[in-house]
Amino acid sequence: MDRDVDRDSEDSDDDAAPESSSPATPLPVPTPACARARGELRRIEDRTSRQVRFSKRRSGLFKKADELSVLCDAEVALVVFSPAGRLYEYNSSSTSIEKIFGRYWDLLDRTIDLNIEARDSQVDWNIQV
Repeated sequence: MDRDVDRDSEDSDDDAAPESSSPATPLPVPTPACARARGELRRIEDRTSRQVRFSKRRSGLFKKADELSVLCDAEVALVVFSPAGRLYEYNSSSTSIEKIFGRYWDLLDRTIDLNIEARDSQVDWNIQV
């Protein structure tokens, strides 16, 4: 691929710097991390390796949750149980994790109530016809 050279003046080429200082071929474009091929996901059989992997992945997950919270000003709450049954929790704001999950349950209850009301009104419609 030829490069365009800006030639504002008609000076001789004797004074020009050699082009060997810049790469002749374009640099490869890095591929995004999510585009790499992954192996098959399956359970790690060795107990120690599984626990080490869990700890590393858990801390990475919590870091990503914190990034999401900071970048997007979102309230994030995570609950993770280890293979040994230990509880690990994360919340992103000064709001307690209980309040965040309370908001979730309230929203879930309202959604269920709306679905029940919609179903009941549909039943009434079928009876009246």
